[in-house]
Amino acid sequence: MEHVEYLEIPRRRGRPPNSERASRFIAVEPSGESVAPRRPVRRLTVSDVDDWLLGRLNAQWPGSDARTWIGKFNSFGMSNDILAITNEEAVAVFFTIGHLMTGKPMVMEAFLFSRAAKQNTEGDLVVLPGSPEEASAYDLYTYAFNWAKLRGAVRTICGACSDMPHYAIRKRRSCPLLADVR
Repeated sequence: MEHVEYLEIPRRRGRPPNSERASRFIAVEPSGESVAPRRPVRRLTVSDVDDWLLGRLNAQWPGSDARTWIGKFNSFGMSNDILAITNEEAVAVFFTIGHLMTGKPMVMEAFLFSRAAKQNTEGDLVVLPGSPEEASAYDLYTYAFNWAKLRGAVRTICGACSDMPHYAIRKRRSCPLLADVR
């Protein structure tokens, strides 16, 4: 016996259907290909700060030890102006600042590090285009852009310290690195 899934169709507003032929459920055939589920984006906690992340942070900003970084990430978790997120394959930190002249909020990216980043010919660590890791890193950008909208930010600045190539951010967001949220 084959397994058939049913999706519920939301009811229309207004008059109910005329006959019993209009069912609220339709059958959906399962697809033959198996797609690996992407991990959900969640807030970064102190327990997520592992040796890999400490190594990447010390390579980018040398001079701090593990206790200092753990203390910073602990304060990031308690701040409403800082978004530290992960999906087990990438880690990102965004923060809110006020525009110097207008005072309106803007969101800036501190960093986005991916566990699957490979070294390119220029020596930079980047996520390979078209890889599943690129999609998981982009999920963090999507989450951050939605967070920026909820914060009322008029602008989001990203790509300064990211493992995603700049052209990939532009292509996926179809905007320059200085990205208007609205």
